[in-house]
Amino acid sequence: MSQFEEKIMNDAIDAVEKKDKKVEFLIGAPKSWVDITEEENKREWIWENYIAKGHITLLSALWKAGKSTLLRHLFVAISREEEFGGQPTTKSRVLIISEENEGEWLSQREELDEDEVSHIFIWSRPIRVKPNLKQWIQFVTQITDYSIENNIDLIVIDTLSTFWPIDNENDSAQVLKALVPLYALTEKKLGVLLVHHFRKGGGDQAQASRGSGALPGFVDNIIEFTRNENGMPTQRVLKTYGRFDAVIPIIVIELNSQGKYETKGEPWQVSKSARLQKIMDIFTDERTDERTDERTSESLSLSTKQIFNRWTADGPDITLRSIQNYVKELVFKNYLSSVDSRLEGKRKIEIYAQTGNYAELTKIDLSLPMTPFVTSPNKTRSTDENGSESLSSVNPQIVPPADETKGTSPIDFDKGWDPRI
Repeated sequence: MSQFEEKIMNDAIDAVEKKDKKVEFLIGAPKSWVDITEEENKREWIWENYIAKGHITLLSALWKAGKSTLLRHLFVAISREEEFGGQPTTKSRVLIISEENEGEWLSQREELDEDEVSHIFIWSRPIRVKPNLKQWIQFVTQITDYSIENNIDLIVIDTLSTFWPIDNENDSAQVLKALVPLYALTEKKLGVLLVHHFRKGGGDQAQASRGSGALPGFVDNIIEFTRNENGMPTQRVLKTYGRFDAVIPIIVIELNSQGKYETKGEPWQVSKSARLQKIMDIFTDERTDERTDERTSESLSLSTKQIFNRWTADGPDITLRSIQNYVKELVFKNYLSSVDSRLEGKRKIEIYAQTGNYAELTKIDLSLPMTPFVTSPNKTRSTDENGSESLSSVNPQIVPPADETKGTSPIDFDKGWDPRI
């Protein structure tokens, strides 16, 4: 037999063997309940409280909300073992099944060092047509084999709807048939991150992802990635639901001027910080000289009513009582002080201005602290012997934090008040 004939024969044998090769249908074997140990429940975190080996996490968001940017920063944080979203990461090898072409990944690699991306493997546009269920199972099997051979820790499928064999995402039977084969990955202790889109109308309580509820019901953890409702274009919200014991319910992250996501805290804390800062900004009157085109700033002295009028000039989105409470906190923190007073009828009205302490802090670029604060219900205001009101003479009541703030360890919120209590 010639070498050519021998090669044909061997190729034919290989083809038959590949055809006869069957995908394993069952995983493991029955086990007594008493034989299930704590070791079975031990989690190896890739991104603590969000992504774990042997578990499936669903990340869903609206189109063009910045999922690719989020993932890029997450992968870099994993490579450096840096905290991300307030939670630690573990250096891991990542395989991304991507709908983007390699050119897009090349452009995203700019400004990154080689050691920051060497742990990331990308299979770009691996399919020619939408697979059927059998092809999907073969695809998952091939991904599993590659991951084991190359010590991969995390599989990212971006986006799920591009690759899975589903023509009707609202059909729960189809969805489950496509999801169950992913157990082949979790059996090998591989973490799985499925990237998906929101439904057009969104939704609450883990129902925002598009299609059948079988998808969010199947996965171990759900991350919903949205824009912050306060309108800040660089801020995003991570809201999680799932089976992990210490899931962080909701957190705000912001893409800063250095191109890194930093954790801002929970939405109520971010909102309160912005409101305190807005009051401080109201005390600075900035103008442009029409002759020289130079900007000048002047520090103002204002009463709480004047602050309220300036704040609500574009719409009444705050109450006077809230302004009074915020000013009281700023006085307590020595950012504002009472500099004058005047009589309005029989009442003495305090006039406030920025303190030198605040001016010095702004010089070294320290952001306004987000001390959670509430006025004592029994001492909203104090009245002196002359009947005048003073916000500065009463110390605010600081209330211990709620347990829900646990897990946001990188942020110091001065152990304060959660208004949801």
